[in-house]
Amino acid sequence: MPAEIIDIWLEPLSRRKNVGWPPTAENDWRFILGRERDLTYLQSLKWKRVELEIKPSLFIKRDINIIVELYHSYVLEETTIYSLSMSDGKDRFQQCCSYLKKHGVSPKPVILEQTTEGIHVFDGYHRLCAFFYLYGYFKIENDEVPCLNVLPNQEVWLSSKHDL
Repeated sequence: MPAEIIDIWLEPLSRRKNVGWPPTAENDWRFILGRERDLTYLQSLKWKRVELEIKPSLFIKRDINIIVELYHSYVLEETTIYSLSMSDGKDRFQQCCSYLKKHGVSPKPVILEQTTEGIHVFDGYHRLCAFFYLYGYFKIENDEVPCLNVLPNQEVWLSSKHDL
């Protein structure tokens, strides 16, 4: 598994209360990775950093639903499970938007898994929500949207059980 994935995703999460190290089905990693995934599973994946044209049709329905809920939380300011449970969520979303507007790309690559159903998001829901918002995928009256500086292709870490 590439060191950058540990640095930008796994290590910061391991410092959270009730998460710890290593990822197992018994600690709070089960909520992050899913019950069927642990460190052994992550290590079994083939990883590649690639440039990917980001569009909603790539992602599994569950993950698109999460991104839409984040949009409802942070743009439409509706009360959702995410607005209630992630005290820093709106700040993280706004930081991603600011970075995307300035640089055209996300502050760091999202971490994804190619599955038979589509792409699953391991890490990067706020970055993807900010991308979809600024790229104009959501219908909203805002002079800053779409932001023409945001590039359709973004750097991602893509993993798969098979060769990429």
